[in-house]
Amino acid sequence: MRIESFAQIETGTLRERLERVFADNGWDLSAGDGAFRYYKTLYSKFYNFMNSLNLEEQDLIFPLISIYHYCPAGRYDSLVWRMAEEINDLWGDKYESLYILTLTKPEEAGHSKGASFIVSHMRDQAIQEEYDLTRKPLYLYENQNLLKKKHDDRDNSLVVFVDDFIGSGETAIDTIQYFIDNIKKDSDRVVVFSFVAMQAALESIAAIGVEIKTFVQLEK
Repeated sequence: MRIESFAQIETGTLRERLERVFADNGWDLSAGDGAFRYYKTLYSKFYNFMNSLNLEEQDLIFPLISIYHYCPAGRYDSLVWRMAEEINDLWGDKYESLYILTLTKPEEAGHSKGASFIVSHMRDQAIQEEYDLTRKPLYLYENQNLLKKKHDDRDNSLVVFVDDFIGSGETAIDTIQYFIDNIKKDSDRVVVFSFVAMQAALESIAAIGVEIKTFVQLEK
């Protein structure tokens, strides 16, 4: 018996099918994507994309939407605060200084990325005061080379790389390995924090002896 296509099994117009998937995922059909309401809604973005595909292509995408991990930009603030809290707990009274770095290669420092967003929010005095991150020397950089240039005499430091999403882990490994080979001090403790990370990245980073912590772990 020939199995019919997903489009034939799931009857209805594109709008009806998409609305069912949104309902199953618990996504709002009308709210703006993130904090800025003038952006298109998530539903509009999906509809415009799906409407440009043929039925066979839609059949491929629809099942993937059901497992799509959606994190609106409006949630980033709360995630940054949560990350600050966990870094504060990790810091404790064990280290003389704390360095928070974007998980980006030195040559990409200053580029607009999720990691840059996190560090800029970490600089907010309210977050520092809320989690008492000012009780010891705290430095936040987008270029890890500044640790060698400005803080090469550091001792017993906690070095935290932050990011919003780590996929395959290849870029993350290159960035961390550069730090280990060129900047790391024997007394540094290196930890990676990410909002979301793929299983492959978690395994790869752990394999080079670096701790990694994430709020959401995804297989694919």
